[in-house]
Amino acid sequence: MTYVPIGILVDRAVPQKHVMVAHFQDIALTPPQIAAVMVVFGVAELASGFIAGWLCDKFPKGYVIAGFYGLRAMSLLLLAVMPNLTGVALFSVLFGLSYMGMVVGTSTYTLSSFGEANRGLAFGFIWMVHQLGAFLSAQLGANGFDAFGSYRFPIIAVAGLAALSMVVSPVILSPLPKPRKSLESLVN
Repeated sequence: MTYVPIGILVDRAVPQKHVMVAHFQDIALTPPQIAAVMVVFGVAELASGFIAGWLCDKFPKGYVIAGFYGLRAMSLLLLAVMPNLTGVALFSVLFGLSYMGMVVGTSTYTLSSFGEANRGLAFGFIWMVHQLGAFLSAQLGANGFDAFGSYRFPIIAVAGLAALSMVVSPVILSPLPKPRKSLESLVN
């Protein structure tokens, strides 16, 4: 699970829903435009869950996760370089497609790699790190906004982390051998 510190940090990166709205307001989108792109984001998010499930059944999960990281990196770069309604609309589609896809991809990888006896501890660890990433990314995004007067630079930094995660995911998320002992017996 060496990918967790990189991946989960990116998964809860700067563009959380509340930060996205603040960024959209900063680039002068109107409330109806913001509402429309958030609806687009939500529909794409719903679709990504089904798409990710199908892809995880057909292809190696590390490659599926890498693909979703690639979508995330691309969406973040679009958001940073196209601060207008068109860029935000494209971002909403691509980021929405990556959003639930990451959850489904990570879940299927965890279930297939750590087995029945270990899934509780594995998921507990993943979501703990996930929450730490949420805290750090929100705080670092706020610090970046304070330092630069914009979310653009934090968004570019997170796009870089997503691109890095895209490159390393297929390598480090290869299927693990079936565990002989439960992880809990190793901890106790």
